[in-house]
Amino acid sequence: MEPVTMEGCSYFKPAPSWDKNTCTLQNLAVEDVVVQGNIDHKDLKQTASLEACKQLHEIGALTDNLVQDIVVEEADSQESGNEPCTDEQPSYFPPELVGHFPMDSDMKYHCYLIELKQNFAYDVPVHDVVLIMRKELESDVVSMSFDLDADRGSLTVNFKYVGVINLSIDQWNCRLPKGYAHHVQTKDGPVCTCMLHNSLVSTPHNGHVYCITGSLGLNGNSPLRLRRGKTITYKKYYEERHGIKLRFVHESMVNGRHIFPVKNYLLRCRKQKEKESSNSSVELPPELCSIVMSPISIATFYTFSFVPSIMHRLESLLVAVNLKKMHLDHCIQNDVIPISKLTAKKEKIISNEALFKFGCDRKLPGFIRNEIFDPKNWIVPGDRSGSYALSEELLFDARKIYIRGTRKMTSKSIADVVEALIGAFLSTGGETSALLFMAWLGMKVDFQIIPYEIHFQVHAEKHLNVEHLESLLDHSFRDPSLLVEALTHGSYLRPEIPRCYQRLEFLGDSVLDYLMTTHFYHNYPGLSPGQLTDMRSASVNNECYALSAVKSGLHKHILRNSPELDKQIVETINGFKKKSSKSTFGWQLDTTFSSVLADVIESLAGAILVDSGYNTKKVFQSMRRLLEPLVTPETVPSHPAKELKEICQKEHYIMKDPIKSRDRGFTSVTIEVEAKGLSFKHTATAAAETTANKVACQQVLKSLKDSALDSKR
Repeated sequence: MEPVTMEGCSYFKPAPSWDKNTCTLQNLAVEDVVVQGNIDHKDLKQTASLEACKQLHEIGALTDNLVQDIVVEEADSQESGNEPCTDEQPSYFPPELVGHFPMDSDMKYHCYLIELKQNFAYDVPVHDVVLIMRKELESDVVSMSFDLDADRGSLTVNFKYVGVINLSIDQWNCRLPKGYAHHVQTKDGPVCTCMLHNSLVSTPHNGHVYCITGSLGLNGNSPLRLRRGKTITYKKYYEERHGIKLRFVHESMVNGRHIFPVKNYLLRCRKQKEKESSNSSVELPPELCSIVMSPISIATFYTFSFVPSIMHRLESLLVAVNLKKMHLDHCIQNDVIPISKLTAKKEKIISNEALFKFGCDRKLPGFIRNEIFDPKNWIVPGDRSGSYALSEELLFDARKIYIRGTRKMTSKSIADVVEALIGAFLSTGGETSALLFMAWLGMKVDFQIIPYEIHFQVHAEKHLNVEHLESLLDHSFRDPSLLVEALTHGSYLRPEIPRCYQRLEFLGDSVLDYLMTTHFYHNYPGLSPGQLTDMRSASVNNECYALSAVKSGLHKHILRNSPELDKQIVETINGFKKKSSKSTFGWQLDTTFSSVLADVIESLAGAILVDSGYNTKKVFQSMRRLLEPLVTPETVPSHPAKELKEICQKEHYIMKDPIKSRDRGFTSVTIEVEAKGLSFKHTATAAAETTANKVACQQVLKSLKDSALDSKR
């Protein structure tokens, strides 16, 4: 914003800068303060600051304590954020999966069917899994559906509620008719072959476990071919290798298959068919087998190798459900939210430090999943073997949850999750839902529509062509004074117009950013966050707004009394005429432009928002007319600074640190690149440092391309 715009405007927040070469204090609401003397620069700077404070106090810009009210409010906003959270954060475990319930036949349980669809060919099939819960799960949990990435292809998982059931314990006995049972000798004594087949066994002689899939036509006297071509009997092999003399040599050997390793199937992996190991199956004498579980098939073992990943997804969803319940408990009990004022606390509220504090105060870190799932650390629901410990914690409103341990987490991660949660509430429940969540976090934001009060009466038609502007904006103002305020520059303040556009600009800046963000988010669901950011950056910037103002002729209606501003507007118009494209998005201007032109686009958006009763759809409908054509994934341009940096990295050019200087309210930025023994250098000057940097990068890029060094040429 230009220095001339500050005069007489009550919303100007000065950002003074000290030029030690000229001993000048600049960027004030008064004229630059120049001091001289034979003292060091530090004392000269203090002298100039004191003189500036006196002048600002005389015009009412500072209080009697020589500070701005706005600065005092910022200091107050920091008081609630002094207690930092530790890096060690808890990891919550849902109470729905805690506890061991006895199989009481009179106890009712909720039955869920986990349907598995095997989308690949394999000799071992999968089957559905039954999940028995003491508590009924939420409906959004029951409707869960997702894919797991197995080694051989994908596995589709669907949850379905079956109903309430009663459980009883049955003693497994021989399943063959009397007279048909055949008993074999095992490590634990004789059992029927039907109990040995499709069972899980352990073999103490080698410390392994196997799944028995059936009998073989072999016995202890059958030949066994070893790796080096030698052939011996199984009886001799076990005697020589393990020191075991088989007693039941004529009993048929059984086929033991190694159980499947448990992996994290939630990770995306490249589909590939695994080769079966040559020793995936072994021949076992029944007398060396100890039955651990029966009956259980190889298909069941294969199916259950996916269960930890499935249950981890369920666990994560249940943790999220508990966060939702905790939030809803607060919303039900607190239906009246205090209204906050629009102040400079905005930046403090949305900073990463503040979001981190809000998240910690509401115990959000425990709900965050920031580690890759390791099946080895999977907690079996209901298990009380003592292999792990869960500590109980009470959340707000006495809601119980469990802590499984702690882990390191950065404050930036917590702040990012807070932003993501706000976005989730916004995209699924709308603005009211998002604002309620923000209020629950502790952000004192307005979410009630406050009746608008007219702050000053003015005959708008005496100053503006109201009819033309309303036609241009496709909006009929109920209060035309808002239109006057939105187009009044700080140099034009009159007794009948006591406000400039800056307050409405503050509002419009945020609402346009929000509207363009939601537009891209909903219209391009397949784009990555980086692509969406590039599209927003190309659309939501001062250059885009300034060109839109010129294209629509809004510069003719700005109420101003500043020759310097007139000159800057003319330069912007001339720069716009040189553009080859008629689009307004991107960074195509190779000259500086007046930021006032961008400011009025934002102030008009703020004026329409207030005049329409905070109807954001109406704002987007009106402002879209000025900003079209909007950027698309096919037309999004690259920022000159980003493009230059990428070229330097690719071609190994040396990009020196920018050289910056400021004089009389303008910033000069010098960009220099050394490429293959040549130096490409350009200096640009503009009121805004970002503009000067962009123009300088743009010119260096052009020089690189013209020299044929750029590989893209």
